[in-house]
Amino acid sequence: MSTGLVTGSMYEKIRHERDTIQQRITELTAARDKLDGVIEHVLRVGIHEDPAPQTAG
Repeated sequence: MSTGLVTGSMYEKIRHERDTIQQRITELTAARDKLDGVIEHVLRVGIHEDPAPQTAG
């Protein structure tokens, strides 16, 4: 592309790369939204201290 000339195969490659990036963005956005839901739930029910470790014996 530095020459200013773009072939059909070059165009298809960059379109494919863009589509791949967009799909990953969509997946990451969905994961973030699910995590936001978990965080909201934790804040509603409260955060508790970790239980004391059990000792043997």
